[in-house]
This record gives sequence, structure tokens and C-alpha cells, in this order.
Amino acid sequence: MKDSKVALFIFVVILLSSLVSAVDDFTIGAITPLTKAEYQDGIAKMKVLITSNNNICDQTCDWSTKDDNGQFSLPDEKNYQLSFNSRAILSQGIVTDTLSITCDESALLCTGSPETKSQIFSHDYPYLGDNQCLTNNNKEDCTKSLSDCPCTLTPGSSCINDKGDQNRILDVRKCATWCGNGIKELTYEACSSCPIDVGKCDLTSCILGSECEGGFCVHEVCWNKLYREGDNFCDINQENCKNSNDCACKNDELCSNTGVCEKPETSKEEITEAVKSGVQETLEVSKSRQKNVTIGAIILIVLIIIIYMIYKFMKGNKTISKNENKKEKFDKKARIAELKKTIKEHKAKIKEHKKRLIKEGKKK
Repeated sequence: MKDSKVALFIFVVILLSSLVSAVDDFTIGAITPLTKAEYQDGIAKMKVLITSNNNICDQTCDWSTKDDNGQFSLPDEKNYQLSFNSRAILSQGIVTDTLSITCDESALLCTGSPETKSQIFSHDYPYLGDNQCLTNNNKEDCTKSLSDCPCTLTPGSSCINDKGDQNRILDVRKCATWCGNGIKELTYEACSSCPIDVGKCDLTSCILGSECEGGFCVHEVCWNKLYREGDNFCDINQENCKNSNDCACKNDELCSNTGVCEKPETSKEEITEAVKSGVQETLEVSKSRQKNVTIGAIILIVLIIIIYMIYKFMKGNKTISKNENKKEKFDKKARIAELKKTIKEHKAKIKEHKKRLIKEGKKK
């Protein structure tokens, strides 16, 4: 009787085991990230809930993925929270993998066969080239990925491995401004160190006012006002004889209250005196010219007489006959003597006339 009861118990156990093995021993829930990978070189922590469908036997389960594996015990009608690691892949942005689990009944009287189930999972993460600039923990900056981290946060900036000046303040993307970006930054720039942005310094040569820091090009020189005092240019509507030495009046002019140079008024006595002085000077010049003309005329007349007498003498000399040569020589000497006498007399008259003119000039 006792043996029959034992046999019956064993039969019932075997029957129940066969019934249990006819259904799934466990199910795999949804696989989701517990913690995401920070970047393409990071690791994601995944989680999944394993549920036992076996209400009689405990199970021992082995699991594996491409990056991780392990073992856990699954009690009957209990749940197990499985967590595992999944590595990110460079420049990909998403990982797809498969979780495989094989569970086997671990009780002595449980005769079910091992059961294997698989489930695909995936997770995404930031990566180089995803058009997102991940500056946390220096993962990305413009020097590593300009396409993800363009220099757009700071106006007029450029990456420090390009035009950006690394001696200036850098933004989180390692971008900085530089001399030549067209922006005036007086914190870093001056007209002497960066005239292309700030403008040329005062007194530097220029063509247009836009070239100058002060905004004005005055007579081809940069300045900070519409005019520059002391440049020897009198700028109309800006300078006058009252406010600038560039507009100083001439020696015969005076500066009026309105800043205009004017000649002083002349008195009647000064006018009269100026007229008398002018008339006197004119008379003296006229007398001097008249005297010179008279003396010149007399000298010219004397010269004409002398030339005429010489001409007559030469002509008469040709008509004398050879036979009368001796007489002619005598006459010639007489004529020469007479001519010399005449010239001497005329010279005396000219000398006397000059003395008379000189005396008359002194008397006047």
C-alpha cells in the first residue's frame, strides 16, 4: 500500500512537470537604457525584467550580449531585474545588439528541457558628426569637430586653430575673436596694434574719414574733429582769426569781433599825406627822366656832326689829284687841325651845357 502511494506521487509530479514544460518557462520584458552612454566612446547601462512562468520549479539562467554576459537564478513565479553594459561605437550614434537568455530547471524532480530566448535592443548616444556640440567634459569643441561646433556663439569669432586669437577669452567651443574680423574691440585692440578694425591713429595719412579711428580725414591726415588746429590750413566755417592761428590776419589787417580779417579805416589826413607824397615822387621821377633825355639828345647831335665831318673829309680826300699831293697833304693837315679845333669847341660847349643843367637841377 505504501509503495503504491509513492508511485502515485511520482506519477503526479511527472505529470505536472510535463504540463509545466508545455508553456514558456520565462518571458523577457522591454530592454531600455538605465543610463545612456555620454559619448561615442562611452558605455550604456541597460535594464530588463525577466519574469518566471514556472510555478513549480526554480530556474538557473545564463545570458549574453556582444559586450557582456552572466548568470542569475530565477525562482518560480518570481521576477528578476537584469542589468548589463553595452558599449557605444565611434561615429555611429546608435548600437543594435541581441540579448540571449537560456534557463534550465534546477530542481531534482523537474525534468523540463532548457529554454533559450533572444530579444533585440538598441540605444543611441552623441557622436562626432551628429551636428550637436557636446562640450561637457571637453568631449567636443571646434578643434575636434568644426561641423558640430561652429563658431556661431560669439559674433566675429573663429576657431583657435584657424583665425581665433587664443590670447583672448574663449567660449565653450574654443572660439575667439581676432584682429581683422571687422569688429572694434577696445579690450584687445588699439589703433596702433589693429588699425584694420579700430581705424588709423590720429596724424596718420588717409584718404577717407572711414579709415580713421577719430572718424575724420582732414587734409589727408586722420583726426578726431572736422578740422585740426596748427596744420597751417584755415578751414572755412570751422576756424577763424579769433579761434585759430591758422587763420591769422595779414600785417595790414585786424581781426574783427566776428572773426573776419579787415583792413583798418584810413583818416583824411593820412589820405592827403599819401597823395602829396605820391605827387612829389612822380615829379622827381619826371625831372630825372627829362634831364636824361636832354643830355642824350645833345650827345647824339654831336656824334652825328662828327660822323658827317669825317665823311666829308674822306670824300674830299678821294677827289684830290696826285699832282697836288703835297698841297693836299698840307690842306689835309690844316683841315684836321681845324676839325680838331671844332671838336674841342663843341666838347667845351657840351661840358658847359652839362654844368648849366646841373646847376639848374640843384636850384630846383
